[in-house]
Amino acid sequence: MKTPAHTETTLVREALQALETVTGARGRILLEPATKNRHFRPDAIVEIVLEGRKLTFLAEVKRTDRLEILGHVRAQLETAIQTEFPNHRPLLITPFMTRELAERCRAIELAFLDTAGNAYLHADGIFLYVTGQPKPRHLERTTFRADTAAGLRVVFAILCEPTLAGKAYREIAALTGVALGAIGPVLKDLERRGFLQRGREPQLKLNNGQRLFDEWLTHYPAVLRPKLHPRRYQAEPQRVLHVDPAKHDACWGGEVAAERLTGHLKPERFTLYTRGAVPPLLAEARMRLDPNGNTEVLEAFWPEALNRKEPALAPPFLVYADLMSANEARNLETAKLIYERFIEPAFGQQ
Repeated sequence: MKTPAHTETTLVREALQALETVTGARGRILLEPATKNRHFRPDAIVEIVLEGRKLTFLAEVKRTDRLEILGHVRAQLETAIQTEFPNHRPLLITPFMTRELAERCRAIELAFLDTAGNAYLHADGIFLYVTGQPKPRHLERTTFRADTAAGLRVVFAILCEPTLAGKAYREIAALTGVALGAIGPVLKDLERRGFLQRGREPQLKLNNGQRLFDEWLTHYPAVLRPKLHPRRYQAEPQRVLHVDPAKHDACWGGEVAAERLTGHLKPERFTLYTRGAVPPLLAEARMRLDPNGNTEVLEAFWPEALNRKEPALAPPFLVYADLMSANEARNLETAKLIYERFIEPAFGQQ
């Protein structure tokens, strides 16, 4: 998840200090006031001196132990570098990087630092890779009500329909299917952390939606998705593609939805979210159970009203999450298009 704003600079400084302690490479935070007026607001711009050369990085601070978020971070930073921050390099700064995450960062060429001294920096013939430094004792997992399965359902609905944040608790509960008693704690958690705020009107409004989506994206695969009773099947591609989801009270997610939203990507794997009976869908598509199959069927978890624009497709936020969860390089470019066309514009200038 995204760290609270007041701790981001502290975490960057701790990571730079750890880098110097473990490797001798020195770094500092560069002040660039103009960044606050740009569309993309980085957490820091960092200069690192390595082997006598100065490298400038555009840094994002995140707490994550999920592989899926790494591709998202890289795509976000690469887009910002191409459009607003030329001559910068992408850098992830996080409290602690496991060996598995470090290897993934190396595979996708995402530089990182953590507060234990683990690091990966590779640019212009310079290579630094440190992993295996132990996790600092002071790091403890912090849990928030918005990151529970129920909280993630509420957050997703608010991301798709921001006006929902200002509705009565009973209305939110009825729409999302979340117990009434859980709504208040989730909204209070979001307000306390600055994701919801009150302006001149008493109703809560979404604030910093992009960062809230980052947090949701981090926790969805591990916390909420397994509770959707995912089942995997094998199906003949042309047969499953000719299924009419609406007939089965279902909709496309994943690669099929991504292709229909963007015109890019030839689907090889198929994801269906359903509210209706599953057997008729399986029969029409002639799906057979297969743990390694090409088709996945899950329960839809969001308010049906959020499908009003594209009833046959899951909301773009979820389609993007599906692509990132697949952890396949061929999906990244299409995921980037979905983010730029559908997700980023939804947040305006928050």
